[in-house]
Amino acid sequence: MEKIQYSQGNARHFSVSVRFSRHRKPKMQYLDSRGLDLVKYVMYIQAVLLQIYIYCSLGDDLLTESTKVGQAAYECPWTNFSTSVKSCLLVMTMRSQQPLLITAGNFYVMSMENFAAILKTSLSYLSVLRAMCDDGLSE
Repeated sequence: MEKIQYSQGNARHFSVSVRFSRHRKPKMQYLDSRGLDLVKYVMYIQAVLLQIYIYCSLGDDLLTESTKVGQAAYECPWTNFSTSVKSCLLVMTMRSQQPLLITAGNFYVMSMENFAAILKTSLSYLSVLRAMCDDGLSE
């Protein structure tokens, strides 16, 4: 591991550079309208992806936990319980065979696997669009 040694010369150089940097006026660079539109677009895409991620993450957690309910009911000492409790455990086990899901429009399951698929598909579309734009610019 390399050690950095400080000397009085290094400290003097640092203090001189700090003094000079305080006396300079900061340059303000403003974004043009295209740059501002790009920033807005990137922020919008981030917000949409965050929202989809939250739904998919919660959907994945719900899917996982709902399948664990049936496993827990099966692994408990159900042989020692009364008949009414046994029938409740049976219903719980049967119900957990179909896990609870969060769906989008009742046709798309919100899970982390599908979130990855959304990202892959979106990036594929983006690369196709970029290739089409690059071809259009080169002609």
